[in-house]
Amino acid sequence: MKKRHSNTNTRGAIGLSIETLVIIIISLVILSAGITLIYQFIGGAEDIKAQLDLKTQDELERLLVGQGKKVALPLHVATVPRGDSHIFGLGILNTYDTTENFHINIRLNKVADETKADVTSQVNPLNIAGWALYDTAPIAVESNAHDKEAILIQVPKDALKGEYIFVAEVFDSKNNLYGNPQTFIVKVI
Repeated sequence: MKKRHSNTNTRGAIGLSIETLVIIIISLVILSAGITLIYQFIGGAEDIKAQLDLKTQDELERLLVGQGKKVALPLHVATVPRGDSHIFGLGILNTYDTTENFHINIRLNKVADETKADVTSQVNPLNIAGWALYDTAPIAVESNAHDKEAILIQVPKDALKGEYIFVAEVFDSKNNLYGNPQTFIVKVI
């Protein structure tokens, strides 16, 4: 009788060990998938920044250095088919005497349908603001230097056709608006 009881305990212990091992293996698979996904996001963000085309970079140089604008967003109108994306370039010139940390905020200002009627109240501005992918971390810019940031607008396939007017604002480390807000328009077709 004793032998049978210990045999049952042994089977239970082996079953528990196998279940624990399966849980550990599944956890490791999920962890590695999460790490891979994070690296893809980071790599994707670097690719977006690298895609700022030469024309946009030249225009940013001209506005920031040549004209001394604190914040510039050239080529601010883009026609984007539904399901496609477009990259805008935003430049920041630090006119402060020290290195400054800036941060960017992008918000939806207005939506007009194909007939030019204002339909802003019919859309969720937070969902549309989510179309904009950009670096939300503080951007350190040395005194009298400039930085160029990419703003990727990804238009969903089910987006309403029309004009989406966005505003890009740059704030300094004291959360004061820096330079003029920059308006850019995405014409969804």
